Amino acid sequence: MMMQWRKGWRDLLAHPGRTATVLFALVLGLWGMGTVFVSYVVMHNDLNENFLRTEPAHLVLTSADFGRLDIERVRQLPGVAGAEFRNLTKVRIEIGPDQWIPLWLYSVPDFAASQLAHLNYQRGDAIPPRGTMLVERNGLLIADIDIGRQPRIRIGHEVMTTLVSGVTFDAAQPPSTQESFIYAYVSPQTYADWTGQQTPQRLIIRFADVASANDVEPYQKALTEQLSAWGIRTQTARLPGFEEHPHQWQLNTILFVVFAVGCLMFILSAVLVNQLMKASLAQQVRQIGVMKAIGAQRRQIITLYLMSLLALGAIASTLAIPLAVLCGKAYAQFVSGILNFDVLTAHLPWFTYGVLVASGIGMPILFSLGTVLRGTRISVVSALYDYGVSVPLTLRIQERPARARGPVLLQLAQRNLRRNRQRLGVTLLSMALGVAIFNTGFNVRQSLQTLLDDVATAIGYDVQVVFAQPLAETEARALFTNLENVKTVQSWAGGLGLLQSDALSTESGVGVIALPYDDVMLNLPLVSGKWLSGQPEEVVFNEQALKQFGSPKVGDRLPVTINGDTLLLTLTGVVKQLDLPKIYVDQAYFNQVINHSGDINTLSFQAVDNRYDAVLELKQQIERRLLSSEWPVLYVVSEAERVKVIFDHLNVILSSLIFLSLLVLVVSAIGLASSTSVSVMERTREIGVMRAMGATPTDIFRLLTWEGLLVSLFSIALGLMLSLPLSAHAAEFFGLLMLSEANALSFQFSVSGLWITLLFTVGFGWLASRIPAQGATALSTRDALAYE
Repeated sequence: MMMQWRKGWRDLLAHPGRTATVLFALVLGLWGMGTVFVSYVVMHNDLNENFLRTEPAHLVLTSADFGRLDIERVRQLPGVAGAEFRNLTKVRIEIGPDQWIPLWLYSVPDFAASQLAHLNYQRGDAIPPRGTMLVERNGLLIADIDIGRQPRIRIGHEVMTTLVSGVTFDAAQPPSTQESFIYAYVSPQTYADWTGQQTPQRLIIRFADVASANDVEPYQKALTEQLSAWGIRTQTARLPGFEEHPHQWQLNTILFVVFAVGCLMFILSAVLVNQLMKASLAQQVRQIGVMKAIGAQRRQIITLYLMSLLALGAIASTLAIPLAVLCGKAYAQFVSGILNFDVLTAHLPWFTYGVLVASGIGMPILFSLGTVLRGTRISVVSALYDYGVSVPLTLRIQERPARARGPVLLQLAQRNLRRNRQRLGVTLLSMALGVAIFNTGFNVRQSLQTLLDDVATAIGYDVQVVFAQPLAETEARALFTNLENVKTVQSWAGGLGLLQSDALSTESGVGVIALPYDDVMLNLPLVSGKWLSGQPEEVVFNEQALKQFGSPKVGDRLPVTINGDTLLLTLTGVVKQLDLPKIYVDQAYFNQVINHSGDINTLSFQAVDNRYDAVLELKQQIERRLLSSEWPVLYVVSEAERVKVIFDHLNVILSSLIFLSLLVLVVSAIGLASSTSVSVMERTREIGVMRAMGATPTDIFRLLTWEGLLVSLFSIALGLMLSLPLSAHAAEFFGLLMLSEANALSFQFSVSGLWITLLFTVGFGWLASRIPAQGATALSTRDALAYE
């Protein structure tokens, strides 16, 4: 056994450069796969576990009658695991000069012993004194509002200065950094002082023994009926996402993408080990014959080469696994910071290390076992008469010494590549996969950018103001006269944006937008039917609203209840829109049947100069005007900021994809270097003959460089062809997973991504061929001819 170990070590050390290259690729592949595997083990349950530990609500009810409700009666109802009043009002907070964003202000009856929606103390006061508030920790990353600071908030028409007395962690909330919201928590007394609401108006309930949202619905119906019997009329009922964090989809996507690409990277590195073993067996055919001639059994020879693979895997595992564990935990911390959750997995389970060790040692053996079995099957006679590469050269350099060497070397490089078609196929496929995945990342990113550009094109306004309650149009417009950089101002009844359901909504929770039918501010692409024509009883749905209404057909008559008034409307068209569910009606008709006063609650501003900085300056002007008014504002948002929020949501995932794809490309390039190195080794005598016949070291260098560049170019062509269907499927997959069925991404080809892919692939190919080529030119003619 010791002799077999020694033989294995000597084989690995016989070509230290080639062994080091393959070892590096194996370490890189195992590190990449191990990093994402460790991060998966750490994170796959932690985000949702953070969420579930808060005891999130299954049902949220609102009513103006809750002041007469004894909550203990609710808690004693069958199936109710917990109930708590948790008022919420959406106000605004100043995070910088003339910079205001939404503030979700919650009233918490008992910070020390809450039944539901638990908060996790961070620092400062655990229970805010009267007149102060706790802020959710993620909000500190987008605003300078730490403990002791006194930010201004606007509630209704009143602007007041508050005090931040503590920082808390609410694991049930989406990250402030991605939603551009801040969450704050106050006592019921402070809530009443600030908002004027003396009685509870929002009830959250959690049920026992429910396994899905479908199980909640019977409880909701029974509870609503019971409240009605008690004289409590509920206004709205909402079922939050059942037992799942709002951004669990984002974490799932990140884990899926990085794990798939990491596994591919490791598989490619294992393929390189197979190439190394092929080269070693090809070089030692005579040695195998001699060993068999003196009595060695095939089983012993197989064991000898498996020892080499075992040693290679053990070294790679020793180097890569500690690095993978360290980087996996660091990556988990990085993602947890983005999605705002605590990493709960302090210690990795034992099976994690078992999987990593088994992968590091087992995969190289698994991928190379077939090569070892085939290589050791050779007979003694065939092995002893082996002379390496047997394909003769049909083109000699000295035949045309006076002509340009470029075309001759190119033809010779093409023929050399075809001499080992299997190796060429493996190298080409590895490089092509790297190119395809790398380019796919850019194409999906371009698909997202195109979608957002289409959104910006469909929206004709740059800044939108939504008031918390309707007001006369003349009064609203008068406040914004003589603003700089304003081209057009349009007024609507209703609201667009994330908070639209607080402006005006149907009983089904679908936002209503009442606008002039010929308004140029909105140019949404039609999916079917036609846009509003100004006729009575017309309605247009976006695809999200269509799904919520049960997917009716164009031309159907639909009863829609708006603020207690039921209208029978004809569905005239369906539009594509990256937003919440919304329906559109003509403003004149809306004013005639519902909004008799003609009040509006939305002003949309179109800028003369719509560059990002100019639009933000316009927004700040609007904020200054609003500050001097007494009108309660729901929100002010610029379309540029809205698009940026959406892009930031998805860019985390796409950036991870592109980075890991680059690592796959690096491993593929190492495969090319290894393949070229093996080819040089097999043709050492041939190179000596070429040198003896007049070929210069420069000729040899150029020949091998041409071979590497040809492989790179063929890989680029094949990889780009593979990237087209891969990009189309990836765009559809990410669109459905990250956006919705109504906003699936369409395939787009990234020109900049193409150039980056070409630059990296050709560069890696040139480097991968240059290193073995330099080694070949350093060998003297005598040493090359004497090589065995």
